[in-house]
Amino acid sequence: MLRLSAIRNFGFLIVSALAFIIALIPQDAANPWMMAPVAILSICLILSGRLSQLNYRDPLLFLILLLWLGWTWGAIFSPVPFASKVTLVILSVLPVGYLFALGQDVRKFLYGAIGIITILAFAAIVHILINGYYSRARLFFDDENILGGLIAFVIPMVLNFHFSAQNRKTRILIHIVFAILTGGLLATQSRSAFIGALIGIAFVLFKNRTSISRRSLKLALIPVSILLIALFTTYFGERLLLMLQMDKDVTGRFSLYLSALRMLAIDPLHGVGLGVFHLYYPHYKTLADNSAGFWVHLDPLQWAVETGIGTAIAFYTLFGTVIWQLCRKDLSPLQIGAGASLVTIFTISHINYPFHYTAMALLAGIFLSVFSAQKKGSALRWRYLPAAAITIFLLCLVWTVMQTAPTLYLWTKALKASQNSDMQTYADNLQICIDKGNPTFPACRIEAAGFLIRRMPDPPQDVLTWLRDAEAANPASPEADIWRAQYYLKKNPGNLKLPTDTLHKALDKNPTLWPPRSLLVQILTSQKKHQEAFDILQESRNWQIDRNALDEYYKMERDLMEKLKK
Repeated sequence: MLRLSAIRNFGFLIVSALAFIIALIPQDAANPWMMAPVAILSICLILSGRLSQLNYRDPLLFLILLLWLGWTWGAIFSPVPFASKVTLVILSVLPVGYLFALGQDVRKFLYGAIGIITILAFAAIVHILINGYYSRARLFFDDENILGGLIAFVIPMVLNFHFSAQNRKTRILIHIVFAILTGGLLATQSRSAFIGALIGIAFVLFKNRTSISRRSLKLALIPVSILLIALFTTYFGERLLLMLQMDKDVTGRFSLYLSALRMLAIDPLHGVGLGVFHLYYPHYKTLADNSAGFWVHLDPLQWAVETGIGTAIAFYTLFGTVIWQLCRKDLSPLQIGAGASLVTIFTISHINYPFHYTAMALLAGIFLSVFSAQKKGSALRWRYLPAAAITIFLLCLVWTVMQTAPTLYLWTKALKASQNSDMQTYADNLQICIDKGNPTFPACRIEAAGFLIRRMPDPPQDVLTWLRDAEAANPASPEADIWRAQYYLKKNPGNLKLPTDTLHKALDKNPTLWPPRSLLVQILTSQKKHQEAFDILQESRNWQIDRNALDEYYKMERDLMEKLKK
């Protein structure tokens, strides 16, 4: 039995480590590797047969399954199926990670994960030393806040190791790791991660308050002083002070929150569809918001908009249960550290989008498993029913990965070929993507249609078919209308009514876009409809105009004002 248990623990360590390393790959929306961790964990979970051995009386398991159900509901009824399926797979790493870690000894995995993140933090410090004062370290990540959030996530856990360490050498190692992680966090200059880490640290200190002596408080003044000096001798200190002055980022974030709250009225029960917030947001965007509108930067609010308020309620109930358990006095050091880290990511999720990043969601699922009630009570007699349901759902997730990942691979390969000016490979991959890829993925058809419209004086009729199919796969996107209008202009330059109506349709879907507005103004100006063109141009002042378009905007405005004076 001991040998079998050791084999299982070793298997858990290898598989979870592999999933975590793959999950560290940058979260480009079109990167097929981002779905690999869920596929790996799901297959291993099914083959292990452990689902039928779980205790389904576990309240955390019930709440996580409820949250999972909310995400799935939003994906099933989404008007944009491909994007919703991919988002569901990414988010599913949290419940799948939780299920995979239940009943396992997660300590060795956590040590390894902390080691990897410490190396990343050290690389971030080196980046700042090389690139200077104003630079923010992001390494190979898509966003500095992602790297900062990942580092902040494990800082409370490492600090708690200090209080549970038994010998001096271990404590020295912990101090070194903690210093590197703190330096890496400062190198990212992520304010959301810094705030989350502070709250997690405060929780660790509170839970270990009886172990803190006056001598240790005096010694703590040294690292705290170094931290303050590092803060206010780098640009990070200035960024933190800007928060107190309500800088444009903070003002824009609050504007984004208010707009998302108004979006709840679209469909508070079912939501607009998982992963498609950005398609409906432009109509609610305000002038103060300087974001791209892809994320609310408040995960539970985004899920409420996309899948209904029930998902947000499940999320808050889940973390409320964790915080309630953290109030117990009989917690182990591992539970205190994991709980503090969960408090950190819970805080960050209200300022950023950590649960949309696979590595952090996987860590959160494994940390949550530390509080499971699997060792209490016996398994239910009817445990095979939920086990069968979860198995079927995991198989559906694996099938979804098999359906979507090859299409995303072809798409990314085509884009890379285009960047390298390898037009033959670019065209071949786009054609394969259209012919054999997932029919609900619109990007390949949009890209192919746009390429032919740009390059050919007389684009083929196939372009309209591709655009129609792309619009059917993503009816809320204006891209098909924008290219369709340009197709009409090339095919019949004398008939301006059709492209004009099509561009109006595109702006009805997304009024914040500059290209269709610019083209429409040009068409109306050529027809000498100067007042109408000027009115449409002025509507763009309701939102922040893209910097690259400002010169064109001001030139159009001057020209139209001169023509109106005449």
